[in-house]
Amino acid sequence: MSRHCFSVGESLNASSFLRAINPQHSTINLLDSPRLALRQFSHKNIHALFARAARSFLTAAISSAADPSAKDLVAKLYQVHHSKHDPLDETQLLGRYFDAALLKLYLKDKREAKGEVGRLDGDPLYNAQDIQIKDFSISAPESAGGPSRTGIETRVTVHFKNLGQPARVIYVLSRTSDGWRISDIRYDDGSSLKKILEGKL
Repeated sequence: MSRHCFSVGESLNASSFLRAINPQHSTINLLDSPRLALRQFSHKNIHALFARAARSFLTAAISSAADPSAKDLVAKLYQVHHSKHDPLDETQLLGRYFDAALLKLYLKDKREAKGEVGRLDGDPLYNAQDIQIKDFSISAPESAGGPSRTGIETRVTVHFKNLGQPARVIYVLSRTSDGWRISDIRYDDGSSLKKILEGKL
């Protein structure tokens, strides 16, 4: 038997309601056969329909909750960066934060460096070698000016003082099928993580 399930945001008009609870009568015109249409609205069918609708909304809510915001993703990266499982070292975890293109460049640099200093000669999250961080804050996401190759782009700016000097790092994130991922990290000196990784070793 065919089923019709409403997706979140689908218009719940009378015709789609009838098709959902009784697909074999989908051709009935409510104006031509009001009594027949009314008989189809049994309590059992109505309850079943709204139960399916509730499950759809719950699934959407759970999916949204499981998908961190762009700001949350950046905050999480800094948190794990200072843990025992830093994704910049344990690169099998880095795909949770970097998009496919940036991850490929980062792994290429690691591979070509062969355990030595590669294209990166400092901490890419702070753009510095010596680190003494104070007044750390993460801004709310801002639009990066339209659609990107992988979805909608947004920017998250991180402010801090390093060794007493104010600094800023801008994260460019793209919306992918897996959620928000970092596609570049831009620095105040005009460089960026992607530019550095694309350079010569």
